[in-house]
Amino acid sequence: MDESFRRVESALVSHNFSSFADSWTLMDELGKKKPIERSGIYVHVAFVGDETWYYVGLSKDVKKRFMQHIKNHTDFTKSCWLPAPESELVKLEIKFMTVLQEQGVLLRNTLKPRVAFRWRDLKPIFEDGEAESWCDSDSISTELYTSDDYELETNYTKRYLNFKNNKDYDDRLLDFLNLYVRKCIFLHHKTEQIFWNITCLNPGGYVEPFEKNLALIRVNIHMPETMTVIQNHTLIDEPSLAFNFHVAKDILPTDSIQRIEKQFKTEARRGNYTRTGGEQIQFAVFDIKHAFGLLQDREFVRAIKYGNLRLMRMGLLARRLSQSHCMPLAKDALTRPISG
Repeated sequence: MDESFRRVESALVSHNFSSFADSWTLMDELGKKKPIERSGIYVHVAFVGDETWYYVGLSKDVKKRFMQHIKNHTDFTKSCWLPAPESELVKLEIKFMTVLQEQGVLLRNTLKPRVAFRWRDLKPIFEDGEAESWCDSDSISTELYTSDDYELETNYTKRYLNFKNNKDYDDRLLDFLNLYVRKCIFLHHKTEQIFWNITCLNPGGYVEPFEKNLALIRVNIHMPETMTVIQNHTLIDEPSLAFNFHVAKDILPTDSIQRIEKQFKTEARRGNYTRTGGEQIQFAVFDIKHAFGLLQDREFVRAIKYGNLRLMRMGLLARRLSQSHCMPLAKDALTRPISG
């Protein structure tokens, strides 16, 4: 182990943490305790290439929480913990995140620093002129996909394989996602995981009776979702997939909304979000041909662009969304030829 790791371990032990041990060995030891005795603060470590990543967390049952973590973070190899009552956990988690930050380590609790984030590259997003010209153009970005993140690749490879093995997977979904990102997200190649992300196979968070429906693919900007491919698990006689778009309401005149509803067999509905830099409406279509068709409709795409740009101007992507970016999906989709 490198000197930095030993320094971190020493700092934690000085605060009465256990020494780092093999994660599974530590969990086996915790398994001998009663659940009520497993409350505390934990630190997991992953050795990723030439980087060492730490994660500080809290749980009233540290072993149970570890079993949840490894579903997405399969690279944790060492762990330590500090027993603590449930009433003290939040305060202690903040304390020990600070302790590790003072050691200058990489924390998965926070955004990974990215050399590629340069303000001069992103400044146009917050200024009039270039961004609005992009909204009013018919441009499709042809930028090569160059993002690379070993951590995100590792964490989401299994989920992406499950996505491709899903009964409703269709290779055209990747073509559709590629077209959406390249047409509808400003400076997409510079703002990935900073202002927008892509996820797959997520619980949709939908209200009853649709709570079992799945977000097969979802694009988020800032916080709100902007495009979702929803997998139907509720209505037996309904199509398997719905392609749901959020757009800026004020950009579409009433006659254009009516035309789109008729042409694409859809219906304008109220947007899900109140703080979006402007009122939104959403449209769902149940045929991938209609989904591609909407991305070829100049008025519709313009409304998507303005809605997405307003969200980017509201601020950076939420931390948890940045960390849940499915890099394998983004890479596979955005390295494909552009098709419509």
